[in-house]
Amino acid sequence: MVGDTNRDDSNHDDTWLLARERGENVSHVPAETRATYDRLQELMDKLPDEAPSLAWKQRVLAAIDAPAPAVARRASRWRPRLMAAGGLAAATMIALVIIARRGPSEPEPGFSTEIRRSEHAHRGGAVAVDDTLVIHAQARATSELRVYDDAGDLLAQCGEHGGDHCKVERNGDNRHLTLELVLSAPGGVRSVLYVGGSMPAARNLNADQDAALRAHIATFSRPAIQVE
Repeated sequence: MVGDTNRDDSNHDDTWLLARERGENVSHVPAETRATYDRLQELMDKLPDEAPSLAWKQRVLAAIDAPAPAVARRASRWRPRLMAAGGLAAATMIALVIIARRGPSEPEPGFSTEIRRSEHAHRGGAVAVDDTLVIHAQARATSELRVYDDAGDLLAQCGEHGGDHCKVERNGDNRHLTLELVLSAPGGVRSVLYVGGSMPAARNLNADQDAALRAHIATFSRPAIQVE
């Protein structure tokens, strides 16, 4: 309703998805809703296309904030598929992919996670306390890995100079970072890679991503891992 200042825009998927891309706190969004779009993001990441540049997120958000009729025309071609994929919210994510892949590009950093099982017995395939999260990242620019819990608090980090449970290998301009973290408590764990500059001292997920955006440092993240 026009003029209704009490409307909660956080309930609109397109609103919180854009907020998440800007590094804002979206913990108020139900976990099952966020999981749906994490899966959609994974599928989009597998689309055969040229890799986005290291500054893709900053360019995408700037383009969304500005009038972009050409992008709107291209996104309209996806309309039949969007009806089954979440309407406007899915269109928002499609637009992110379309804009990010325009123009010349640089290789996207390699970024993967795996779980090393502990010696304790496991039930089913769930990730459990005492398992080890192993993260690999490779990039051609200054890089840092950071891991956060459900509340956005820092659990571990791995930068250019290594550190506890962190190994850095260099081959020319290439950096290969490996971080190992023993999962000590239940809950969500999110891995984030910052590429393209030196990050300020870690604070929390929201503050770190805001700092990266201001410094034009590209941010890459993996879907959260749930520890039981």
